[in-house]
Amino acid sequence: MNVLFWIFACFFGIYLTFRFFGRQILSFAMMKLTERLVKDSQAQAQAYQKNYEDHAYSRSNVYVDEDIQVSAPMNAGKKEVSEDEIAEDIEFEELSTQ
Repeated sequence: MNVLFWIFACFFGIYLTFRFFGRQILSFAMMKLTERLVKDSQAQAQAYQKNYEDHAYSRSNVYVDEDIQVSAPMNAGKKEVSEDEIAEDIEFEELSTQ
């Protein structure tokens, strides 16, 4: 019986909290969500500008048509390849002959 009382009290407390402060809680949550979305969009825009800004010497232009121009960075950056990506060790017991 004591457990049912505490469950009811928790639900009633949550109900009262949202009843009195629901608008403030939702306003705060929407403000934080908006800030996060703006921050993510700004980071995406900066990454786009960094990689695809038009500079005469840093871009390779390919003209497909008179109206269509495709350009890409000339230096895409060097990606280091680790030994794990090239080969994988295989134990002798894992090999089977058929």
